[in-house]
Amino acid sequence: LAIFLDGGYLTELRTAAAGALAAKEFAPSSLSHIAVIGCGIQARWQLRLLKSVVACRKVVCYARRPEQAAGLVDELGREGWEMSAASSIAAACDGAGLIITVTPAREPLLQRAFVASGDVLITAVGADSPGKQELDPALVTSARLCVADSTAQCVERGELQHAVKSGGLDVAGIVEVGQWLFFFFSFAPPPP
Repeated sequence: LAIFLDGGYLTELRTAAAGALAAKEFAPSSLSHIAVIGCGIQARWQLRLLKSVVACRKVVCYARRPEQAAGLVDELGREGWEMSAASSIAAACDGAGLIITVTPAREPLLQRAFVASGDVLITAVGADSPGKQELDPALVTSARLCVADSTAQCVERGELQHAVKSGGLDVAGIVEVGQWLFFFFSFAPPPP
């Protein structure tokens, strides 16, 4: 008999690994900076695993509590990141080509107006239960590609639930990461 238990550490690493894979495959090749909204443990793991897939080391973070942002700036600054804290989400995201949201928000924090037009990757991992929401549905519906770990799960309790409920996002247009990986590793063309 073998039992494998996860007390949270594996989940933190798995989520950050998915974020790193997303950045490797979908982030612009040249980043002016990375914006991180939320400064808890997942922000730390996202950046640590990103180090192996992106060259950019400039990070602008935002947290509701300035002491949390200061802690992230200090800790990750010692790990080779060029860290700074912004006074608002809009300021953190201004010009960012990669935006990572890692908050327990229950209302949209990241608005469409905060995101530059053009090639931007948003890795939203905080909305992991019903009612949570980090992204404005208008931002989600404006995306040319939405990739989810599980469409069924994300429509029920993930970031996409709000855009689908508003009628702005068709479930058929969501690409599951497993589907993307299948095409990636089989050298077939990726899904539209």
